[in-house]
Amino acid sequence: MTPVLTQSRLGDNLACLGERNADLARRLQDVTAAVDLQLTPASDGTLTGTYAGTPLASRRAPREEGQRLAETVDVLEHGAFVVFGFGLGYHVEALAERLAGDGLIIVFEPDLALLRAVFEQVDHSGWMKDALILFVVDEEDRAALARALSGAESILGMGVALLPHPASRARLGTRAGRCSQAIADTVTVARTTLMTTLVRATDTVGNLLANIHHYVGRPGIDGLASAAAGRLGVVVSAGPSLHRNLAQLATPGVRDRCVIITAQTTLKPLLAAGVRPHFVVALDYHEISQRFYEGLSADDLRGVTLVAEPKAHPSILETYPGPVRCCASPYLDRLLGPLARPMGVLPAGATVAHLAAYLARHLGCNPIAFVGQDLGFTDGLYYMPGTAIHDVWASELNAFNTLAMMEWQRVARHRVHLKLLDDIHGRPIYTDAQMLAYRQQFERDFAGYVGAGIDVIDATEGGVPKQHTRPATLEATLTTHATTSFTLPPIADDAPDVERRRAAAGRLRTIRQQAAELRQHSRRTEQILRRMREDQADDRRMAQHFRKVDALRRQVDARPEILEIVNQVNQVGVFKRRKADRRLALQQASLTEVERQRGQIDRDIINVEWLADAAAAMVSMLEDAETRLEGKPVASRRRRFTAGDSGSARGETATRRVAALIPIDPDRNGLGVARSLLEPFGARSVLQATLERVGAVASLESIILIMPDGCDLDASIHRHRIGRPVEIERVKGSPFGPERAAVAAGRRWAATSWRGGVAGLSVYDEVLCPAVMHEAMSTRGLDAALLLAPDWPLFDPSSEHGGSALIDRYREHPDLLSLVFTQAPPGIGGCVVTASLMAELRERTRLSTIGGILGYQPQRPQGDPIAKDMNVQIPPAVRHGLVRATFDDTRQHARWRRAAGASDPATLTPAEAIAALTAANDDPLPVELVLELTTRRDCTGFLRTPDVDTRPDATLENLRPLLEELGAAGDVRLTLAGAGDPLLHPEFDTIIRAAHAAGIVGVHVRTDLRGDETLMNRLLASEPEVVSVELHADAPETYEAAFGTDAYVAVVANVQHLLRERRHLAGPVGTGGFALPWIVPHFQRRAENFPELETFFDRWLHLLGTAVIESPPPAALASSPLIEPGTPVAVCDRIAASRLTVLSDGTVPFDPADATKGHAGRVGDGTIAELWAALREQRRGAGTPPRPRWP
Repeated sequence: MTPVLTQSRLGDNLACLGERNADLARRLQDVTAAVDLQLTPASDGTLTGTYAGTPLASRRAPREEGQRLAETVDVLEHGAFVVFGFGLGYHVEALAERLAGDGLIIVFEPDLALLRAVFEQVDHSGWMKDALILFVVDEEDRAALARALSGAESILGMGVALLPHPASRARLGTRAGRCSQAIADTVTVARTTLMTTLVRATDTVGNLLANIHHYVGRPGIDGLASAAAGRLGVVVSAGPSLHRNLAQLATPGVRDRCVIITAQTTLKPLLAAGVRPHFVVALDYHEISQRFYEGLSADDLRGVTLVAEPKAHPSILETYPGPVRCCASPYLDRLLGPLARPMGVLPAGATVAHLAAYLARHLGCNPIAFVGQDLGFTDGLYYMPGTAIHDVWASELNAFNTLAMMEWQRVARHRVHLKLLDDIHGRPIYTDAQMLAYRQQFERDFAGYVGAGIDVIDATEGGVPKQHTRPATLEATLTTHATTSFTLPPIADDAPDVERRRAAAGRLRTIRQQAAELRQHSRRTEQILRRMREDQADDRRMAQHFRKVDALRRQVDARPEILEIVNQVNQVGVFKRRKADRRLALQQASLTEVERQRGQIDRDIINVEWLADAAAAMVSMLEDAETRLEGKPVASRRRRFTAGDSGSARGETATRRVAALIPIDPDRNGLGVARSLLEPFGARSVLQATLERVGAVASLESIILIMPDGCDLDASIHRHRIGRPVEIERVKGSPFGPERAAVAAGRRWAATSWRGGVAGLSVYDEVLCPAVMHEAMSTRGLDAALLLAPDWPLFDPSSEHGGSALIDRYREHPDLLSLVFTQAPPGIGGCVVTASLMAELRERTRLSTIGGILGYQPQRPQGDPIAKDMNVQIPPAVRHGLVRATFDDTRQHARWRRAAGASDPATLTPAEAIAALTAANDDPLPVELVLELTTRRDCTGFLRTPDVDTRPDATLENLRPLLEELGAAGDVRLTLAGAGDPLLHPEFDTIIRAAHAAGIVGVHVRTDLRGDETLMNRLLASEPEVVSVELHADAPETYEAAFGTDAYVAVVANVQHLLRERRHLAGPVGTGGFALPWIVPHFQRRAENFPELETFFDRWLHLLGTAVIESPPPAALASSPLIEPGTPVAVCDRIAASRLTVLSDGTVPFDPADATKGHAGRVGDGTIAELWAALREQRRGAGTPPRPRWP
């Protein structure tokens, strides 16, 4: 029997495809149906058949076969289903019947000829008209897929199941896999969008309300519509490739001939390069975003208008000193009601880069060119050089934590989401799921732009390719399209309208009262529902309960507007209600009436609980918004809405007990340097001053000093001057274990860094003694402890950024935040550690450190904690401090005397103390000595340093006065480095011993580590604290190219020998415990070895916890094709102010990177103090002082 072909059947099917498949319907109208589809009636009366000779369904019962296949997926646990192959469609029909319109079906069927043939002969209109179905026909068209799935985020967020059609598997082949990946990427984006919306709902509404006074009083962007019609718009983002385009943007006259719109991330680098954008855009919700505007003045921003999404963090709009415009917010307009005015609408964007593109579109720009839009990590970098994050990271940088390392770790922290693609030049480049999400949204937008006749130019000159763009260089783009000058309309002079603000405050007051009523109704409803759960078997009581609930519901329904407003905060609750409703609907046939009612009650309890808490949060935020509209200041408070979180949102969780723990070493500080805790600090001892600071933290239960038996410091403490009780916890011997020697050694070269020592060690590890601390916490029943040292008299106790803020932050989420810290310089901030985390830290492996938790670990990559709630944000004047704000050695005592003068240093604020210490950082002796023992080195590969002068070897006789004078300071550290390999000096070990004997506190040796076992044993016997290995490769071939010799295997064997034979201190034997010396492999970032950077870094970091990525020397940078991250100028200045370099012939170079620039003198010509003073004076007098980096 031959089926009858009917055009009407095709029309009926196509009519049911809906708007999401409108393009497919048009294409199916034009395509020719497959002629090799052969259909015949099956035994059950439905059609079955073959396609190109291959069966598409069962010959006897195709519909039953489809039902069996559809039953293999769990429709309760998933909201979306991807079907690979439509075939004759019976399995899709069966799935749609199971879902009953409450789920999304995505069908991948690329064979349009087959699909048309099936639609001509099989009637699917009956079920398709009610099904939510999407057909995917091109697995490569990511933009189309993203457009089709836009708006389906909540369904995708409920889970996605895959349903392969067995009869289509061979026909689809590898295309099914590619489609699966494309859909997986899109689903990841959708779920990320959903989770971001849910998690940030409270922050979003809070930011909107915190900015409402700006929204009411600032101009919008409505007047900018088409203001640059037909003009070139340049959208600037922070990708590394922007570094290559800055010169073109800075060319005089360019700004007059195009519109430059920058993401806030790149504002400072543009200004520094002499580029003054017309607009900077902001939408980031987090307070950390204010760093992009720190230090900028109104003069810096003349002619630069901030266009802000009103949901941006309020600190941005409050601190921006230039003109500001706000784009429209439907939510604020709903709140303002009749007081709303046209502000100008921009589409919702995932990032500031999207917002910048939308602003260019709003301005009417055509073409629109994108620069710095890498959407990937070009040259292993996350940001272009000079971005604000580099200033944030500056305080962490040192010889063992470089900017190149920080950039790569920023990439690698998202390893589980990384994806390797080809860049526009065909070279491999990493991107991640987030960047891919951004690209998808861009490509969807670009497709629309191109369709509207807009020329979209990718002028990034790097990064990943983007669909629907035309690649071109920025230079060519400017030459072609930026040809004539024009002027944008000036920003309106919009002084605050007091009457409008007053009216807005009145409007919000009414809404707040309604929100309070909604909270009350929800609480009462919850109480009734809980009684219904208990009384479900009592019909009389249930009837009474229903009447009461109905009465409350009518009151809520009478004001639908307030429910909609509150539910914007209650996004998680709305999502939970949607899932619960769906589950009940799908279980309808299988539940008894009692079970169904119980499920509805449970659903409603959760719903009103979340609604009540959302209404309470709304009331609080509206109160603050009214205050702002009235022109009054509002105390800063964090918005947290965690309904259902064990009652924590309602204050039902008992206050967690927190005390301060201060371990006492009477004789040495955290770096192993001698000091006394009775040294005067102003009018009191340093210990007393510290305790008085800590005592100002009112939320502390007590202060516990962990003190060795026999230590008599207790008698020197004046308890009546300390705000909290002081307890003494006595221990036998030192509170610290033997691993403290390794911690001190690993921190010495990072003394001013809060994080970033060897193995990532932090300043908090200097005070960590987890065994005795955990014992003290356990015996007192403490939930958490505030950790700090007894010689931190400038500790900040404040409730805004200091000790009180740390404890408050912990108590917000005590079960989630096991560690809370700040980025303050050493001596200013403490950290809060929970009892459970302290128990884990007792293991004393090299990973059981606070630095290990905060740092990048390849085996457990995580986002940087500085961007999470566990980090209490502090003022930039404190965060950017490059000092050690302690009072813990002779040098620090002298600095404080210079800094404070006749005043009492204990009265200084943290910012004042840092400023004073920075100004007083003119020490009579350096704190670090870099000593070149020889210029001999066996290196003829690409790492060879050309034109190195041959200098005589250093002699112990000449070095001894140098070591003795510096050793007497008590805190000087020594690095043996330079043009040659120190191990090629015949007396290197004797010199190391002499340095120790003279009082040098730490020795660091940089070496190629070539030689026999005897040489390695001599190195170990001399007891250096750190051995850096010049490895620079992860394969023998690369090593040979780098050095010109085949010694990779031998060097690695020497590393293994050092690891076996070095001195074990604590923890497991081997690489997992604490031992000395630290072994640190180095990798110089060159084009020749760059492909091995990832494996090198992860291998050694996983094995040793130590690895360094560093930049090439200045002589090699000019010819390097890699973008160089550089080192912030302030860090270079800190190095220059603290390090003395002595060459093997005794000369002290003016510029350690270039000995040809002259020298300040020679060792032996006067004292080292005189030589150091001469060098500092010479550098101060230079027009361009040297910018030294790590040795």
